Amino acid sequence: MKTPLRTWGVVVIGLGGAAGCFRSSVDASVVVPDDERCRDVDCSGHGVCGVVADQARCWCDIGYRTLTGTDCVVDAGRPAYCEYDPDCDDRELCTDDSCDPDGSCRWLPAIGDCDDGDPSTFPDVCIAGYCIGRPGTQTPWVYGSSTLSATASVVPADGNAYVTIVAVLRGQYGEPPTDSLVVELSASGAVTLSGQGECRRPAANCVRATDLGRGTYVVTASSTSVGGASFTGVFAGDTDITLDGEPAVTFDTSLFTVISSDTLINNTVSGRNLYFTGGVATFDESTRGEQYGDVFVNGGTVRHAPTTTTVEHRLDIRVASLNLLAGAIDVSGLGYPAYWSVGPSGPAQALRGDANNGGGSHGGLGGYRSAASEVGPTYDSYRDPRRPGAGGESYPGGGVVRVEASGACVIHWPGAVRAN
Repeated sequence: MKTPLRTWGVVVIGLGGAAGCFRSSVDASVVVPDDERCRDVDCSGHGVCGVVADQARCWCDIGYRTLTGTDCVVDAGRPAYCEYDPDCDDRELCTDDSCDPDGSCRWLPAIGDCDDGDPSTFPDVCIAGYCIGRPGTQTPWVYGSSTLSATASVVPADGNAYVTIVAVLRGQYGEPPTDSLVVELSASGAVTLSGQGECRRPAANCVRATDLGRGTYVVTASSTSVGGASFTGVFAGDTDITLDGEPAVTFDTSLFTVISSDTLINNTVSGRNLYFTGGVATFDESTRGEQYGDVFVNGGTVRHAPTTTTVEHRLDIRVASLNLLAGAIDVSGLGYPAYWSVGPSGPAQALRGDANNGGGSHGGLGGYRSAASEVGPTYDSYRDPRRPGAGGESYPGGGVVRVEASGACVIHWPGAVRAN
């Protein structure tokens, strides 16, 4: 059997900034450092003891982790120096791990729900870096915080501009509600709202939000004219609670660029909302690192230009939101040409494998036909790859897709991402 010699490209699609993340310092009302329960807990001499949810717990020094909650053992998984955020993965459910510019790891307590592995406790929540199980019958859900956001949506054939308003509610420990809640959203401006039904006090610009589960509620707003609108929400309990945030948007169909046929995309459309419905849309080098609005792929193919023997090409953009609903982002075969790989100043042949027998080694050792000496040296980072895939004996490698979304990031079948 012949060993495939080309290498795959890069697909990195994710949320940038703090989107989707909750970070917090240790709450002094939750963690009690000086307590009788910490008297006999020395954290193996490599940490400090505190009390969380009536249990003694250790916070370990850099280079150590706890196995039992009251010890601190050496852990190679917590390096003192790092290059990328994944270097700092401490394998804890309830910490947000990041690499600071000075090369030091930072582990901050996460806020949210988790699973402590004990089916008798629910909900389980992250508190001060630990996953704490609480018997559900003893801990009724109590409102703690909320976020309210709005994201522009597609411009369909009816000519309307659409916006999706999302409310996310969390309890006092950062956990989602255990039961469905009544959430009502209102809008100012000439818009039409669509949700689950009328508000308790029916009004033209107020609807009950649709419950998507786990504390997420959604309403769609539409408008046929250019104009602004803002949105507010309430959690209807014994006493109404106003949700945090009052997002504002501009309904303007002219802000959308619709691509329905073969098109070369350059930086002249930077900052705009892009709506792909057909054809092949090719991003050129002027778009690398550019910021776009809400990007919808509802048909066709999005790609970058093929890497040549002189120039690397990539699809590397920042977007307000990515919505891949149909069609594809496909950079297959757009990496280094056959027999080519990476060089110090661009494409080169120095790091490729043997022309006939060895594969390029993108982020790891490539394949070979008869001897490991046929394989080219490794290049690029397997944790944070940025270079195209190396070419093989007869075929080019895969291209590069790096899309960073500050808002929603949705990939829905039959939409697809490929870098073969």
